[in-house]
Amino acid sequence: MSTVPFKLEGDSFETIELNDVKKSKEYFVRQSKKEDVDTNSEGATTKPTERSKEREVKKNIIFPNFKAETIKIENYFFKKVQFNSSEFKKVTFKSCKFEDCLFVNAHFISVEFHDVEFKNCNLWKASFEKCYVDPKIFKFDSVFERDAPNIALTLYHALLKNSREECQMERARNSDLEFKRWMHLNEIYEVSRDGPRTNALSKLLRLYKWKYHFLRFFSNHGYGPGRLLIWTTVLFGAVSWLNYFVIGSDLSISGNRVDSISFIDALYYTFSILTLLGFSFIVPDSTCAKILTIFEALCSVGWLGYLQACFVKRYLP
Repeated sequence: MSTVPFKLEGDSFETIELNDVKKSKEYFVRQSKKEDVDTNSEGATTKPTERSKEREVKKNIIFPNFKAETIKIENYFFKKVQFNSSEFKKVTFKSCKFEDCLFVNAHFISVEFHDVEFKNCNLWKASFEKCYVDPKIFKFDSVFERDAPNIALTLYHALLKNSREECQMERARNSDLEFKRWMHLNEIYEVSRDGPRTNALSKLLRLYKWKYHFLRFFSNHGYGPGRLLIWTTVLFGAVSWLNYFVIGSDLSISGNRVDSISFIDALYYTFSILTLLGFSFIVPDSTCAKILTIFEALCSVGWLGYLQACFVKRYLP
């Protein structure tokens, strides 16, 4: 059973009804004014001090169907506060921290987040529209990875959609990387939760892990074409050595069979095949060499196609 809550209940939680825009605006404006007022030793009102800049703590509160519009919420620390099914419209959050809060089915419309942090918050099915939000402000502990990866998965999917629609390409990239990471964790969770570990299940889990780590290591899931280009050069060099040692004596140069070609000739032959140039004065002259050449060419089609897709994804989103 998941240890991540979807609803706060109990006598220790205070319920505050702020289900219309006017009430929520009055509540936070009143709190902000109270923070800005300080008194000296004689009881006289003075200018705001450093103390007034400290975050006010809001803890163990339930805001049912909370609605806020065109307000600024600044210098608050929300801990175990429920905003389920809430609507935030044209709201600016500044210097706020949310910890163990619930935003299940919450809607953020034209909301800006500045110097804000969300730690272990449940934003399952939360939506973002025309928002200014950095995916890096959301942090999750390992309990989400183990028990509820779908929560972060739906969050980063919503952030990815918002960033792409707002042409925030760097944030879209970060959201997509997090989305893929949590999708990988969710796949493992979905496969392993239904029963005891079997040989078939273990093989499937290894396949999921291998696929994720392979794409992440070689190309950063398509966002690292430079990294993939380096690995392409290394791979082509390794295949050149393979051809030099395996079929070096089975190649013809300008129609003449030689005992063994030089490594430079093997390198030229390999790059001609793998880059699909389609012509070379060095050709295979045995069945084994022809089969290996066909196999290398077919593999190269897929590899170079993926390399091209990475460049397009990174620089022409």
